[in-house]
This record gives sequence, structure tokens and C-alpha cells, in this order.
Amino acid sequence: MVARGADRYQGFSNMVRRTVAPAPVKHRDVTGIHVEGKLHWLQVAATTLLTFFGIGTGLGDVMRPAVGREIHDFGKPYFSILGVRHALGAAQGSLRTGWSGTTNAVLPTW
Repeated sequence: MVARGADRYQGFSNMVRRTVAPAPVKHRDVTGIHVEGKLHWLQVAATTLLTFFGIGTGLGDVMRPAVGREIHDFGKPYFSILGVRHALGAAQGSLRTGWSGTTNAVLPTW
């Protein structure tokens, strides 16, 4: 039953991935999960309109090619993703570095 549901969802998932991946600005986040006893990464990439969730064995492997500006936390692995301009979320910048100022980050207008 789960496999059938996943098969029906695959087309939509691929459309969201193809739309989010080339976005000029996106937020990224990951968390570790275990799949069949092995560590995998639940990876999130979000724009103001769409959010993509994918599971992969390596950081960034579900959102290739990586392009544009990616806003994320201070996790060292994010900086290994090549082909993007990295930006820290405002909360991360202030928590990790004591920074408190303005940023030229593109913010959603919801």
C-alpha cells in the first residue's frame, strides 16, 4: 500500500523538485533519519511557494544541480555544496556569531 501511494506521488514530487531546484533563492534544511537501519538525510528545500522533501544518503544529493542562493544554518556540511551562494538565516547568524544588524537577504512577502 505504501509503495502504491509513493508511486502515485512520484510525478508530483518530481515536478516540485524541478521547480524548486533552479529557484534563485531557497531555504535548505536537513535532519538525519534511519531507513532500514542505515543513516539517511531527510532534506528540505523551500521557496516562498513550494517545499520539496527528499530522502538521500548524502547531503545535497536529492537537489541537484545546486544553483542560486541557499539560506541555511551554520552546519559545516552545507558549505560543501558547490555551485551556490551561501547565506545564513538571520537567527543563525546572530546565535552563532553574535551578529545583530541588517541583511540584504530576499525575504518573502506573505
